Amino acid sequence: WLRSDGISSVGPYTVVSSSRIKDNGMPLLTRIAVSYSRPAMIQSSDKFIANGEWDGPPIVLKKYKLLLFTVPKVGCTVVKQFVRRVLGFPDWRKDNGFLPHAPESNGIVYLSHFTRQEAQEMMTSPLWTRVMFIRDPKERFLSAYLDKVVNNYSKYIAKKDCCKRAKGRVKNMLKSGPTCDANMSFQDFLPFSKACPDPHWDAQIDRLDNKFWPYINFVVHLETAHRDMEKLIHRVDKYVCRPRKLCVGNDSLWNRYGANGWGKSGNEAVFQTKMMVKHATNAGGDAVERFYDRRATKLVEAHFANDYDFELFRFRKTNYRGITNRLLKLVGL
Repeated sequence: WLRSDGISSVGPYTVVSSSRIKDNGMPLLTRIAVSYSRPAMIQSSDKFIANGEWDGPPIVLKKYKLLLFTVPKVGCTVVKQFVRRVLGFPDWRKDNGFLPHAPESNGIVYLSHFTRQEAQEMMTSPLWTRVMFIRDPKERFLSAYLDKVVNNYSKYIAKKDCCKRAKGRVKNMLKSGPTCDANMSFQDFLPFSKACPDPHWDAQIDRLDNKFWPYINFVVHLETAHRDMEKLIHRVDKYVCRPRKLCVGNDSLWNRYGANGWGKSGNEAVFQTKMMVKHATNAGGDAVERFYDRRATKLVEAHFANDYDFELFRFRKTNYRGITNRLLKLVGL
């Protein structure tokens, strides 16, 4: 939907390509110019409204005018730990399967806790920062496989309702014949994931209704989350915290909650280490090379074509020609 001039029309909104916008060195895609003449209206049928989902309605930090759209397998544990730390929970580090994720017990405030009128303003007002957390689709898909199949001994997928209903159909699709409760290979996981949708491996563009994408004005890439989160929090300090006298001197949001207190020793910044970024399923680097041959890469990139083609995300597909050229250069050919 992006025109060659970098400007696109999405319904009543005009979106200017972020590649043409600079914001004091902010990471790419952090600002999208939007015409608010006819703001998108929240409806009860909107996909991100569903209450009860662990990553359904966005997290609200009203004091700082922040909406955080967490996405499964995109550092959502660390994001929720950060939010609980800001909210003052002494057990903000806890990660036991329910905390920090379960909305009924984590103490986090979500958009569904507000009236529709309040939520409408938060979703469309230029005074609010709406943050989407994203990750390279191949790494995220592999992370879902390692977490929900390998490390979980397939117990997660065996309990899925769609799996129980579609067991025969899935078996036929997979050709090799593994049932839903069997340990399946990574090659079998792709057709399985198509038959059984799940937030952990669904396309990231499906996280939000199309009408609201133009209002996302900050994007955090998991691959650069430490840098992006620091810039996000400094932005809140500059435009919200200090003008409203919520922080004075060195008592900034970044210094209090982001700059330290993280990691095993408590001397790291949020998202600073690879283990913090990749959580329990290290799906980057060597793991990608181990699981993705050329065929698997093409299949997964095709499956997530909408993510790769969405200009806001700026994901890059694997350039096999570039890889081949670099290899030839290394061997002197």
